[in-house]
Amino acid sequence: MSKKGLADAIGVTPNTIIRYEDGEIQPSDENLEKIARCLGFPKAFFDGGELDEPRRDNASFRGMASKSARIMDAALASGAMAFMLDDWITKSYNRPSPDILDLLHVDPYTAATLLRQHWYLGDKPIANIVHLLELKGIRVFSLGENTKDGDAFSL
Repeated sequence: MSKKGLADAIGVTPNTIIRYEDGEIQPSDENLEKIARCLGFPKAFFDGGELDEPRRDNASFRGMASKSARIMDAALASGAMAFMLDDWITKSYNRPSPDILDLLHVDPYTAATLLRQHWYLGDKPIANIVHLLELKGIRVFSLGENTKDGDAFSL
């Protein structure tokens, strides 16, 4: 939902929504209730601490040239929700630490070869890449339904 759409739905100006988001002002209890109802979240959701949010400068979008800023922002907001879930999972369960190599300055073909060697995969196709990544401690989350136009991004 756009800021203007939310503002219209709860009866405030778009600038008020921006000021809420920037922390300049706090919504009244009545407006917070309207926001919660409009967005389909419990009111307590909005009382949480600051979110650890993915940013465009550290996110790689597949097919980025065709993605609008609105699509990328919606996907990143969905990623922020995934971060919240990941924090809860980390506190509640033991899971493997990420088993990855630092291949930032290696070309993609060489990086794939080195990672396959590191994980003892050979050169056959990988049956289920998501299961493999999760087994290696890499977190994989689905984007929210409202981000269907942004098919994938990684951090």
